[in-house]
Amino acid sequence: METTITYSVMSSGTYDRAAESLTGPLLRNRGIRLKVAAFPSQVLRRNNTDDLLNGTALYDVMSGGPQLADLYRYFVPLDDLVSTPAHEGLLPRLLQNCGFYEGRRVGLPYGPDVYGFHYRKDLFDRAGISWPSTWDELLRLLPQLKAIAREYGMTVLSYHGGQPEEALGLFLDKYEGSFADENGLLRLETESALAALAQCKTLLSVMSPRFLEMTYADSSADFLEGRALLLFTWPGFVVKALDDVRVSKVAGKWALAKAPSPGRPWLSVWQMHIPARCQVRQKALEFISAMVNPESDRKFFLDYGVMPSFASTYQDQRIREFYAHVFEAQEHNLSLASTPPLSGEVQDVLTFELNEYFQGRTTAREVVEHVNEKWEKNTALP
Repeated sequence: METTITYSVMSSGTYDRAAESLTGPLLRNRGIRLKVAAFPSQVLRRNNTDDLLNGTALYDVMSGGPQLADLYRYFVPLDDLVSTPAHEGLLPRLLQNCGFYEGRRVGLPYGPDVYGFHYRKDLFDRAGISWPSTWDELLRLLPQLKAIAREYGMTVLSYHGGQPEEALGLFLDKYEGSFADENGLLRLETESALAALAQCKTLLSVMSPRFLEMTYADSSADFLEGRALLLFTWPGFVVKALDDVRVSKVAGKWALAKAPSPGRPWLSVWQMHIPARCQVRQKALEFISAMVNPESDRKFFLDYGVMPSFASTYQDQRIREFYAHVFEAQEHNLSLASTPPLSGEVQDVLTFELNEYFQGRTTAREVVEHVNEKWEKNTALP
């Protein structure tokens, strides 16, 4: 008899497709019938939250993470699963960024991604310039990048400003401050935030005039079709397409960039959770084991572009040689990246104010003031 496992996941064309690829013999042999419930990221968060708070138990396994930090008490501990041999090779950085409740691990990482720049390495090489290592160097380089873009009829930087939930990505890798004061109360450090916002504004000036209307697909298409010199997005959403010679005009011509310093690039670590109300916990655990292991890790990266969670994938020589233009920077970026210690509602406040700023409705100082005023209603970091 088969047990149905309903899995909530982001409808990205990557994570959801990876899960669906297991619906054949691998899961059937375990007696599992998988039902993938895929939603856009914000809808996924809302559906997961409603299910946990209302006790409807619609999902046996959830894709979540820090946005559900206030709800970690509703998940079962997964410490025993992490200690199994199949999971010993998970990157320590990812395990450190997973959720804990009362000292117990409640999430298992998969599909880590670091917000970052993708650039036309061929055009950089032709111009005799290297990717800059600091933000100051990058900003000083912008006039030269504008000249290159004009020569080839391109936009300097493509970015999906039409995805308002992603505004945090532009800010985090430039912000050097903390998110709480000495008492642990939520707060942006004013001077660090103002400096980061000024750098954001400079980058906005070299984006397409229609960047506020652009979706993931729009910004990626600009780069993929050779209409942008730089692309700022999640690598996991584009690596597979950019290297596909059937659809990409930049295959063999681009590279993932190392994150400029100082700053902390945005680390997205999806986590697999099992709600406490799940009635089929053993099968849910078996499904997670099928998703998160070295073999699936390699398959999901090669087939769908889901970025690796296991050291063994990065160490595979054949994969490493083919993806040298990705792995060197990705490993570097992972070493710097962090997940902001903000729950969903707290993050929403910052995201809203950033979007107001990017659309020219507020000043940088007003952003900091508004965020700190609203955060005063929250007592501390989750």
